Amino acid sequence: MGNIRKISGRELRKMLKDRFPPLLIDVRSRRDFRKGHIGGSKNIPIEKFKDTIKKIKPDLNSTIAVYCTCGIKSAEACHILKRMGFKKIYDLGGIDNWHYRLEH
Repeated sequence: MGNIRKISGRELRKMLKDRFPPLLIDVRSRRDFRKGHIGGSKNIPIEKFKDTIKKIKPDLNSTIAVYCTCGIKSAEACHILKRMGFKKIYDLGGIDNWHYRLEH
């Protein structure tokens, strides 16, 4: 099974500049996402997370990074990904751990 690794905003920023950046998922509500999100992130609210991941079918070897408001929903999403067989899972926790510009 995959490992879940907590990462800092600085680590995530570096990963996003890589040649093969992670699939970045914001599990907050659509309303919160519209208020401000990390550039390039895909909004998949936690309530629809498992079903949506099954529909988009990313490769199990894909690198996936997740964040939410305070870290609770992102941890839940990471455990769902782990149970689904994903191997490279990164948890930023809350969006407050991102000390860079947000998109609106």
